[in-house]
Amino acid sequence: MTSVQRTLPARLLLAGVSAAALATSIPVVAQDSADDDEAFGIDTIVVTARRRDESIVDVPIALTTFDANKLDMRGALDITALQRNTPNLTLQVSRGTNSTLTAFIRGIGQQDPLWGFEPGVGLYVDDVYIARPQGAILDIFDIERLEVLRGPQGTLYGRNTIGGAIKYITRRLGAETEFKVRANVGTYGQHDVVASGSTPLSDKLAIGAAFGWYNRDGYGTNQYTDAETNNKQSFAARVTLEATPSPDLFFRLSADRTDDDSNANHGHRETPVPADWAVLPIALPGYSPSAEPVPAGAFPVQENKYDTWAGLGDANEVITQGISLLAEWTVNDTVTLKSITAYREGITRTAGIDFDGTPAPILDIASSVRSTTTTSSRRNCRL
Repeated sequence: MTSVQRTLPARLLLAGVSAAALATSIPVVAQDSADDDEAFGIDTIVVTARRRDESIVDVPIALTTFDANKLDMRGALDITALQRNTPNLTLQVSRGTNSTLTAFIRGIGQQDPLWGFEPGVGLYVDDVYIARPQGAILDIFDIERLEVLRGPQGTLYGRNTIGGAIKYITRRLGAETEFKVRANVGTYGQHDVVASGSTPLSDKLAIGAAFGWYNRDGYGTNQYTDAETNNKQSFAARVTLEATPSPDLFFRLSADRTDDDSNANHGHRETPVPADWAVLPIALPGYSPSAEPVPAGAFPVQENKYDTWAGLGDANEVITQGISLLAEWTVNDTVTLKSITAYREGITRTAGIDFDGTPAPILDIASSVRSTTTTSSRRNCRL
């Protein structure tokens, strides 16, 4: 049996030959990304994460994008569905209503959705900033795609995006008449209808509209008022007018409104009512506040986490609406000028939030608020 022993110079020679072979092979593999996509028949994914159209492979951002077809296949009804397939993202419905958003990206966000505070995750509809979490559970209909930008985005999206940004991008109207209807039926009496359509008024003008009607019975019951809790009854609509006076000019005027009339979602008690609460004059069937105190055991802990004893009431209405104007001028192959002007309004009319989960006025918080925001943005986009 013959053994072969390699000396140090021989090993260095073999390593040099291997490195040279690897170096000569790299240029063959590392072709331009666009050429690769075309050669292998891969569709180029175009995003606007840096406020201009470009391939997703050219964007140096931790980015996840979903197009309309992908979201339809997954049955996504609102933007909270994104957290199922996006790393480091949490999108949940906050307490109180079905339309208030709690958003976290990489652990940065705002747990308590207060009206007067800016969340750490920015939400944008066609580059218009949604400043408040109330009414920010956006229903998914008539969109082109959704983009989730993870990490601080303050350079292009402002200081209120230290955790990241979520972009809701609606589709542009087509050159032919289109109409689409989708219906969803599910448990708890769920029945949703989503419809969208558009038609050209001329070769330079088109109009489109979309609406969504969402209904579902409640997951629980308010044992004090006998009303449903965690139900859904909301309506959303958008109307768009687009004009293309020339190949270099584009204008879009959009108006939208979302109206959530679902019942208020109050607190659920996880512990029994303390004995010293028995002296509180609470109105309860079979008891009179002026006659006798309510026994502490009158409000036991409910097995269903959606049930409550809250006595603040179930009336609730959250309205968000706005109008925006986009103007875009393609100066040449290098420069595109874009202007975005918008006005938005948010209204919350509700009995409040009953945190103590009993009819007693222990921790009842009023939360009827109205706010307005304006957006004015001028940008020079280099393509």
